[in-house]
Amino acid sequence: MRKTLVFAFAFGPSLALASGYSLPNPHPRDLAVCASGVAAQSDASAAFTLPAALARVEGLSLRLGGGFVTVGSKWTDPTPGATLPPYTSLGPPPAPPVLGPRAPGTASLSGEITGFPTVAFSYGGKISSWGNRGWGIGLALQPYGGTVLKWPADWAGRYRITEVNRQVFSGTVTAGIEVIPQIRFGGGFVYYYTFETFKQHIWQEFVPQVPLSAPVLGIPGTADAEAKLGQLTGGAASFDLSLEVDPLQGVPLTLAVDYKHKASQHLSGSVSFSPELLPGLKVLSGPSGLVNASHASQDLTIPNTLNIAGAYRVAKPWLVMATFTFDRWVVYDADTFTGNNGAMFTLPRHYGNGQTYRAGVAWDALEALTVRAGLQRDVSGLDRQVYSPTLPDASSWGFSLGGTWKFAKAFSIDAAGFYATLDKVTAGTQPGFNGEPGFYPPGAPITLVGTVPIPQGTFRGSYDTHAWVFSASVNWQPGVM
Repeated sequence: MRKTLVFAFAFGPSLALASGYSLPNPHPRDLAVCASGVAAQSDASAAFTLPAALARVEGLSLRLGGGFVTVGSKWTDPTPGATLPPYTSLGPPPAPPVLGPRAPGTASLSGEITGFPTVAFSYGGKISSWGNRGWGIGLALQPYGGTVLKWPADWAGRYRITEVNRQVFSGTVTAGIEVIPQIRFGGGFVYYYTFETFKQHIWQEFVPQVPLSAPVLGIPGTADAEAKLGQLTGGAASFDLSLEVDPLQGVPLTLAVDYKHKASQHLSGSVSFSPELLPGLKVLSGPSGLVNASHASQDLTIPNTLNIAGAYRVAKPWLVMATFTFDRWVVYDADTFTGNNGAMFTLPRHYGNGQTYRAGVAWDALEALTVRAGLQRDVSGLDRQVYSPTLPDASSWGFSLGGTWKFAKAFSIDAAGFYATLDKVTAGTQPGFNGEPGFYPPGAPITLVGTVPIPQGTFRGSYDTHAWVFSASVNWQPGVM
């Protein structure tokens, strides 16, 4: 039988550690101050963070590192003990047992770990024929966002989602130039590439095998099937523009602006089921009706990002930093999935723009040791009316700690940890809208036998989510002794 694209409505990005589904800057020196150090760049990581600062990084700078993200979320059912409607042959087939003994009233994400690389390289010098002005070029690779979510196989929302694996990477090729001693410009090429895999369950306990005029028959106790969409892949190009200014000569104050334009990716991948769906099973996929496809595609937009930052050395061992980040998440209005037969399903997201307020401090405790710490408040643009366990997003507080150890001439090690605690979100409890499996259209008569009901609306429940990010790198910068 042809595959049925029944699960596209449930799929979206994974966790937001900053607005939407983005991560804070994972380079360890930046992560250690909650990404507030945009105006305090001093090595190759400026190739991603602030290309204008490459004009101040003389000689070679190399950073090789990586890290991991781990996510935790606890879901609590606000309506424990509710019962399902009785199953009769005169009404629609019974709903999936989202509140029965196979559906606990609480569930927690598994502690999955997602690794990532952070690599940066730059080289810079002086233009003697142009007043000894600085210049620099750089390359960088790091994750933009995404993580792994794995809900228990028996949780109440398994017909919405069980696993999400979205990883979005960014690569940059940028340059910076010093126009006058106090002003530097920079920018360049940015490329985003995404890998996605999603899984959910399909309910098979109702499989009519008779004409519509006969009583409804079912196969109680039939095991769920697992639907998989993946691996969706695709990429898109964008650009970066940046400015760095030392506004007061002789005062250790730096101001900076960095802008990254949006990138619209087209992702595509395959559709599969395990095991094969039972013979005669048809699945109703919202207002689009039956959608049969073997492949699916999605357009995913990486939003515009603007950073406005400052850094001030208040005393010789102390550097304070602050950054305001604006993410234009209004471009993320919906997840629309299209089968290779042209059928579509749209899941509304209705995001507003996001903003993050970041602050950090660096202390040169010893000649060979610098300690860093950071704090941030992220204000997410999510719409709670369309909240989904595929994207346990919320406004959040973030805290970070890290440091640099110079262990040999021109060599150093950076390490950082970041913790985010998201505000608790509670979806509504009205049956039919907030998670009770429904039928399309509502109140469908017996003529819809032969279909599996699809849950409609926002999935009910309270979500408590947190996440950890760790990263480290080995650095070589011969120009810094």
